[in-house]
Amino acid sequence: MKKLMLQTICLCLIVLVLANNASAQTGRERTKIPVPVQEGFAPPGKEQQLKNFHEKVLPRIQLSQSQKVKVAKIYDDFFTTIEGQKKSGNRITKDLMDKTIAAKDAQLKATLTAEQIKDLVRAERSLPIAKPHEQMQEYFKKQSTPKNAQMRKPERG
Repeated sequence: MKKLMLQTICLCLIVLVLANNASAQTGRERTKIPVPVQEGFAPPGKEQQLKNFHEKVLPRIQLSQSQKVKVAKIYDDFFTTIEGQKKSGNRITKDLMDKTIAAKDAQLKATLTAEQIKDLVRAERSLPIAKPHEQMQEYFKKQSTPKNAQMRKPERG
């Protein structure tokens, strides 16, 4: 009889603790800090990549005018292909990217000499790389407070 009463009391205490804990959490709401998806965090688009290529890569390598036109066309086609894949909504797989890069490299090998390709690779490494975490820091420095990010006390009722 004592054992049954002790078990009943323990069970009641457990139920009481769980019920109290569950009721304490019902009034709380999590506030989410909005993180903008497109504003300032997207990698550079085709136009920006071509601009960077024309300003930072082409001047660093010795090419004839006809080679410059051909190389610019190759890179324009390359960036257009990548941009088209992004806009189609399909995920860009490693295989697709490797095929696109291989096609670009094959066209470059047909157009340039081995020395010019080495210079081109060195010059390509000077292009800026999109770093999302740095872009996020810059964005939040510009914003005094993100929209709806003020902490508020949960309402209890």
